[in-house]
Amino acid sequence: WGSGIFPAYYSSCCGGRAATANDAISSSKINNIPPLLGRVGIDVCSNLDISKWSTKRPARDFNQRLKNSAKKFKLPELEKLQSVQSIQTHSRNKHGRTRALLIQDDNKNKIVLSAKSFLEFSNSHDPTNKIWSSSINCHKEGESLVFNGRGMGHGVGLCQYGAQKLAGQNNDWEEILK
Repeated sequence: WGSGIFPAYYSSCCGGRAATANDAISSSKINNIPPLLGRVGIDVCSNLDISKWSTKRPARDFNQRLKNSAKKFKLPELEKLQSVQSIQTHSRNKHGRTRALLIQDDNKNKIVLSAKSFLEFSNSHDPTNKIWSSSINCHKEGESLVFNGRGMGHGVGLCQYGAQKLAGQNNDWEEILK
């Protein structure tokens, strides 16, 4: 960027809304440049079938994962949560991408987690029923938590499925990168 070298991130599918590298990767100074701060508007991938997903997890397993993650993420508030009732977006970046999530249990206890932390603990040691991105909402259905989301990956930089769609529409590489 300019005369410097910077990390050129890409994600599988941003789900239509770009993440910033500061939110999804790290707050390093190198990530605070225009190409890594997302883009205005809904991405072309938002209309693709792959941009939307849903998965279900046993609520008991997910609650145990919260408790196990409390020490690792230095969040003792996680241990206080009893039975997760819902997970909703708490804050968004200027492009509409989730930055933080609000987790609420049956007793109305609440905790706010960064989207990055949420993905780390919710997918660690669980290769099945993957939560593909932080752009989610979640509700309890019987003894399960149902996650509905958009996108796959952190959402920073070039969206691969969006780039593929644009290439299929005969856009050249310069138009795709813009």
